[in-house]
Amino acid sequence: MVFKFKSKASADILMFNAQGHVLVGVWGKSGDMAGILQPSEMANAIAALNAYADTHSGDVNGASQANVGTGHSPVQGYEDGADEQVSVSWAQRFTPVISMLNASAAEQVAVTWTVS
Repeated sequence: MVFKFKSKASADILMFNAQGHVLVGVWGKSGDMAGILQPSEMANAIAALNAYADTHSGDVNGASQANVGTGHSPVQGYEDGADEQVSVSWAQRFTPVISMLNASAAEQVAVTWTVS
């Protein structure tokens, strides 16, 4: 399953199910269905994401569904042909969403999401 975040102020963002559930849960919303974040909620949503990322800075989440819980995902294509393990922090994962929220707040438009 995949979360798709949409706003008229920004490009769409796709996020794997496990990370999407965490993200909307940080906002106090349900990740089991589509939802909406109004412009009046965005400052608190951004603060909540930053606080979560700071609190969980030592936690690393998997970059793919198959590796959630291991904290690593193989990256292909390096010259030596070996896979390298890459960690993706919550702060890195939240960055595009925070950018979307900032743009949406500036234009006073909602952010919506679907789960499929």
